[in-house]
Amino acid sequence: MKPTTLLLATLLVTPACVLTDRPAPAIANFSIANDTDTAAYGTVEIQAHGVFDPGATKAFPVRVKHGLTEDVEVFADWSVYEKIERPGMDDGEGIGDAGIGIRHRFWEGYQGTSAGLEGRVSIPTGDTDELTVQTAGDPAEALYPYDNAYFTGGFYDYYDNWYGPRLVFGQGAEIDYAYDADVVYHELGHFIVRSRGGPKNSGANGYGLRVEGGALNEGLADYFSSAILGEGVLAEYAGGTEREYIRTLEGDATCATHIFGQVHYDSQPFAQGLWAFRQSLTPDDARALDEIVIDSLTAIGERTSFDTAYDVLTAAVDDRLGTAAGDDLRAEWDQRGVDACVPLQQVAVNTEEPARRFSQLPYFSEYSYASPVPGYLQFVIDVPEAGSTVTVRGSQLEFLGIDPYGVNVPNELLLLGGPGERIHWDDEVITTTQTYNGYKFTVDQIQWTHDVAELGTFAEVGTRPHSTQPDRYLVHDYALTFTVDDAGPFVFQFAHDHHGQAPVVYEVFVDLAPPPEAPDTGDTGDTPPTDTVPVTDTGDPSSSPTTPSGSGAASDDEEKGGCGCSGGASAPAGWLWLGALAAVLRRRRHGQAA
Repeated sequence: MKPTTLLLATLLVTPACVLTDRPAPAIANFSIANDTDTAAYGTVEIQAHGVFDPGATKAFPVRVKHGLTEDVEVFADWSVYEKIERPGMDDGEGIGDAGIGIRHRFWEGYQGTSAGLEGRVSIPTGDTDELTVQTAGDPAEALYPYDNAYFTGGFYDYYDNWYGPRLVFGQGAEIDYAYDADVVYHELGHFIVRSRGGPKNSGANGYGLRVEGGALNEGLADYFSSAILGEGVLAEYAGGTEREYIRTLEGDATCATHIFGQVHYDSQPFAQGLWAFRQSLTPDDARALDEIVIDSLTAIGERTSFDTAYDVLTAAVDDRLGTAAGDDLRAEWDQRGVDACVPLQQVAVNTEEPARRFSQLPYFSEYSYASPVPGYLQFVIDVPEAGSTVTVRGSQLEFLGIDPYGVNVPNELLLLGGPGERIHWDDEVITTTQTYNGYKFTVDQIQWTHDVAELGTFAEVGTRPHSTQPDRYLVHDYALTFTVDDAGPFVFQFAHDHHGQAPVVYEVFVDLAPPPEAPDTGDTGDTPPTDTVPVTDTGDPSSSPTTPSGSGAASDDEEKGGCGCSGGASAPAGWLWLGALAAVLRRRRHGQAA
């Protein structure tokens, strides 16, 4: 046996627990590597990396690579580490993993920089808990479960190095996403959209920021996958044991009932309407529709909206398949509200079911925005009596594992609102001076203004274990109570200014209480009797006849005829236990999620 082969074989069968018993060295980001990218033909390269964070995680991944030919190398690796110490987990338990794989390289340019495809077979040698520092995505580390797939377009890095477009399929803790044809064709659909300059983003309108461009991108990727495979249910295998599938085009989602501020969910009114129309066509016309959609991508454009896609595609269908077919497509989209998808949701109050299952807010960067950024959706309630008290409730999730980017930290949000049926937003670009690491620089930022008032802070009122995954998530409950001075429609909207965050509010409830009745003093207009017993001050503010429970003091704006509402944070009278909540979104630097 050749020395290299023996080395690889030895590495593969060496149990990782051998290293688990060794004390962790006091090192930080220590590494030894001949070449972090490739092994030259006929040579052996050893890579080692160590991480030590006292009281949290210890890691010792090692990789051995050998170049077999000019463009192929094999590798074997192992990693031994300890879990983060967290309540509810087995503190300090050793975890190990070993693997072997092959990497095919292709060369770019005379300098020999490489890129390529890498496959890996993992052999667990311990508890392969994904909640470890190893999931942080460091390319120098060993490969660990990644539960998603994505497409990333080509880009230049800071040093003007070009990285070509790629489709990435994660090998998760339970699912290998490359095994699901729906997922593969969905990511290919993203490539089709990108290559034709199709939908990418949206910008803002009078309601705030829009998510429609990204939703169109996802909806078209779903459409192409379903068109290729001939059925509208996507990713049955990738759904795992907990879901029958990931998404379906065989539904009747509408705007704005099914608009959540998240591109995959918000794609469904558009994509389901397009798919329903395709299902009504003959096979030849269905094939023609696929070509129409591809040919229309450039006209729809990158910075776009649902109504633009509606106009472009219906006109193209009129031209290619006839006006009767175009009218059928319009009918499918009209009944789903795609032609005028206004992000305004009328919600019921005092219900056992949430008014909103979840609502995501935009990503905020302190370098891009000079003021809090508005959420994607506005909520309208009907207030029957002046002086009614409104309580808005919701929750956010804290991920109890490693959050390498700090994006899953619950935050107190702002709640804006006032009488009327909508909030009007304006945005303008202003130039400000920023400071980073002692350096001052100027930057163009967006300044948001609106025509309502700040109701107050959506403040935390308590925490509780997650109902189905208490070891993975902690639920943070939030609430804000305010008094509405006028009867009629009242609109509110979330906003935030937390840098690097895109908060998600789960299970939004709205409670409405009538104004408190005035106390009966028995005053008939005559002089009160001298033997009237005075009211004893109990020290309980809620017993005061002049201070309704849960309402804040009148603001200067109210006295001046401002928004007609006053607010203050308070806990609601009774909290309903929430059901299972959606998984925490993960942020990636590049690419689209599956």
